[in-house]
Amino acid sequence: MATKVCSKCGREKDSVEFPKRALNRDGLDGWCRECWRAYKRQYRRANHDKMEEQRRGTYERHGEKYNAAARERRRQKAIAEGRTINDGANHRKRVLKQETLYRKRVQSRSTNVDRVSGIYMIRSISKPDRFYIGSSVDVHQRWNEHKSSLKRGYRTSPKMQNHYNKYGEDDLVYILLETCEDWALLLREQYYLDNFKPYFNCCKVAASLLGWKPSREMRKRNSESQKGKKASPETRAKQSAAHKGKKKSEEWKRKIGDANRGKKHSKASKRKLSAARLGHKLNLTPEERERRREQFRLNTGRGRKKAS
Repeated sequence: MATKVCSKCGREKDSVEFPKRALNRDGLDGWCRECWRAYKRQYRRANHDKMEEQRRGTYERHGEKYNAAARERRRQKAIAEGRTINDGANHRKRVLKQETLYRKRVQSRSTNVDRVSGIYMIRSISKPDRFYIGSSVDVHQRWNEHKSSLKRGYRTSPKMQNHYNKYGEDDLVYILLETCEDWALLLREQYYLDNFKPYFNCCKVAASLLGWKPSREMRKRNSESQKGKKASPETRAKQSAAHKGKKKSEEWKRKIGDANRGKKHSKASKRKLSAARLGHKLNLTPEERERRREQFRLNTGRGRKKAS
């Protein structure tokens, strides 16, 4: 498989990791998908107000068209399911109420003068050494989202969810560490993650899943979902081509050797390996067979060397 060097991070990656761009000679963008995602996350954080204003303007200009299309989709769905179409006054009032609430919510987000952007901490009262570090363009709203997620069990942090289930909501307090500009949120959050080592944080890199480990239940669900699935011949060919020619570094070989040195197979494992190899013949050259016999004789003291 062809590879390419990302002009942003400088790492060599497979061509499938780059988005398409017809203007370039190779038809691929200069940045990899991972760098583009990181850039867009940072842009959204730094230009939150601007993007909300654009969304609000788009809804004001085309809101009626969107609502009409939504009503038509609901009408077609009701006809397909054989339900009665409710076009009465109650339905129009309900739609109007939803549209009004949405307008107010969008307007409050874009014109909220009390919005505070910064770094926050969620600390346990009974166990002060346990705390969570996070950042948000609206830290007060983020704290409300944390409480709502913990109540419903939609955990952002498994450790904090388990602590909440055991000690309750009153044991967690919210602390605003510092305020900063939107563009500096990730930098400041990473500073606190590196220096304070928060107990509740699973991800050790700001705005990333690095360091996060799935639970046993999640690994079991993922395993069950993949059982019985077989890769197509095309996929296998691509995987084989991607690994051909790659050589393991000496450091990697040393680590694998150190990890496996001294380990011995159990009797049950030996029986399984023996049963799996029964009936399989190795295509060895006469020289290799002779070398293995000699090695076996030296290691075990059994057998005798064939007379030449």
